[in-house]
Amino acid sequence: MQCHSSGAARPTSQLRIDNGRGPKSYYFTAVVRLKNAQGVQIGSSTLARTLVKARSAKTVDVTGTLDSGVASGEWTDCAVASATRS
Repeated sequence: MQCHSSGAARPTSQLRIDNGRGPKSYYFTAVVRLKNAQGVQIGSSTLARTLVKARSAKTVDVTGTLDSGVASGEWTDCAVASATRS
């Protein structure tokens, strides 16, 4: 699972979930950390259960929330904090 900044004003991350080698379909969930230019966490977002079919990949937009007092323009990057497959 990879996370990319969407470049949008709102803290929207793009998660690419690759199940290309998976022999069956799985549900994925994840927690994403939103970071500023210095690499400090300034917010988070959560990916709800998302189905990715066997031998395929999926890109999902996830909108998060920034910590109190943080301007939307401050976030620049994201990282997957945890992910589960079921």
